[in-house]
Amino acid sequence: MSELVVHGTNEMSVRDVSEIFAKSGMFDSAQSAVQVAAKLIVGRGLGMNDYDSMQFNIIKGKVNLNANMMAAAVKRSGKYNYKVIAHDENQCVIEFFENWGEGWQAMGTESFTMEDATRAGLGGMNWKKYPRPMLFARAISAGYRKFCPDAFGMAAIYVEERGETEIPSSEPIADAEVVETSIESQYEDNYDRLKQMCADYESRTGKNVSTGMCGYFGVECIDDMKADSVPAAIDMMNTKLKGIDSDA
Repeated sequence: MSELVVHGTNEMSVRDVSEIFAKSGMFDSAQSAVQVAAKLIVGRGLGMNDYDSMQFNIIKGKVNLNANMMAAAVKRSGKYNYKVIAHDENQCVIEFFENWGEGWQAMGTESFTMEDATRAGLGGMNWKKYPRPMLFARAISAGYRKFCPDAFGMAAIYVEERGETEIPSSEPIADAEVVETSIESQYEDNYDRLKQMCADYESRTGKNVSTGMCGYFGVECIDDMKADSVPAAIDMMNTKLKGIDSDA
């Protein structure tokens, strides 16, 4: 009987692991072996195992981790640590520590509040539904960059939570107050529009398209989709609906 035995971590070649992951169909982000290989190379460079490497995104050439991975890196480093000293639906305050072999020394605190979120033009659906994890993500990432930027090597690391990424848009921001209103309006209008399009398609064809759409984008429901993925999803639904009209 043949057995697949993996000893230790990252002992299989990037090529072999990439082909296995891409063919397995278990990872929505594994569209090709080349895409998987890129993630594995970056992940191994950051000290991750291959499975963890599949959990982050690379956007515009920048590594985009979830908050838990960033927090784990701080604690796993052995050099740094943190303690959450205040956390509710209005704020998250985290104290960071460093150890040079003489015990833990406090370096300072980092916080993120709902007021900070409003000032930054944040406040979409996920900020309303999941304020605590969103606040933690912003606080841990700000503290990471300020107090322990080498916990994952020297490359810049960004955080994402519930589909929202810190990676800045390439579009210029002229007025924070105007941007805040625009983001809020576009966010909810686009999500509602996508839901309506899916409902329209399902009522006309009797086929469930919402589940497949969510699976394609790697989320459980439409509300969890990344804001920059929604326009692409709307385009896909436009094509599907036009196909129905042309067949009629």
